Amino acid sequence: MQAGELILKLRRDGALAPLLPALASGRSGGGWLPARELLRPASLAALLDDFASAEGYPGGDGRAIASLWSRWHFWAVLPPLMAALVLHRCAPELQAVRISPVHRTCGLSWETPVPVFAPESARAACERVVRQARPLVEALAGISGASPRVFWSNLGNLIEYLVTQLRPHPGACGQVLRAFGELLESPLLADGGSNPVERPVRYDPGPAPGMEGVSRVRKVCCLYYLLPGTELCENCPCPARSRCHVHT
Repeated sequence: MQAGELILKLRRDGALAPLLPALASGRSGGGWLPARELLRPASLAALLDDFASAEGYPGGDGRAIASLWSRWHFWAVLPPLMAALVLHRCAPELQAVRISPVHRTCGLSWETPVPVFAPESARAACERVVRQARPLVEALAGISGASPRVFWSNLGNLIEYLVTQLRPHPGACGQVLRAFGELLESPLLADGGSNPVERPVRYDPGPAPGMEGVSRVRKVCCLYYLLPGTELCENCPCPARSRCHVHT
C-alpha cells in the first residue's frame, strides 16, 4: 500500500482523530528532518538543549529533559504506527519528522510503499515498534546518561495505553491485538533477546479501602520530578505520588 493511501484511510477515520495529531499527508512547511538525523549525537544534543530552553528548563537535568522529549516524540509517532498495524495490517517505516517551534516532534511522514503483513505474522509486525525505537533509545541514553529502561518504559507505557484505546475499534484485527498483548507480557522477543517493554504498567487496587477502580502504575519512573518546580506523576512507581503537570 502507498503511504499516502494509508494516511488518508487513517485520517478519514473519525474515531482516530484524537490519536493522530502528527500524521501528515505531505511534507509542506518547514521544520522537517530525516528520521536518521535524530540518531546523530550532535543533532540530538542540540535539539534537546533547545527543547529544554523552550520548556523553561535551560541547563536542567539532562536525564529528565531527554525523557520528557521522548514522551512527546513517542506520542507523535507511535499512535499512527499502531493504528496502521492494528487496523490495516500495515507496517510503515518512519521517513522524516517535523520539529515544532518549541522543538517537539509534531509531524511525521512514512516511507512508501508500506508493507502489508499476513495475520500469522502479527507478532513479528508488532515487534517492529521495538526495533524501530531501539536506535533512538540508545542515542537518548548515550547523550543524557539516563538508563535505557527510562525510555523503554515511556514507550511501553504508551503501547499499553494505545492497545486499550484501539481494542474497541470495529476495524481492529484480533490477531494483531493479541500479538500486542503477548508482546507486553513476554520476557523475550521472537529472536530470543530480552523484551524491553515487558509489563510496563501494573494495575493496583484503589488507593483507599472502599474506593472503586484501580490505579495504573508505571514500572519505571520517567524522571520528570528531577526538573525544578515539578512533582511526581500520578502514575509514578515511587511511593509518594502526587498529581503531575504533563499528560502521561
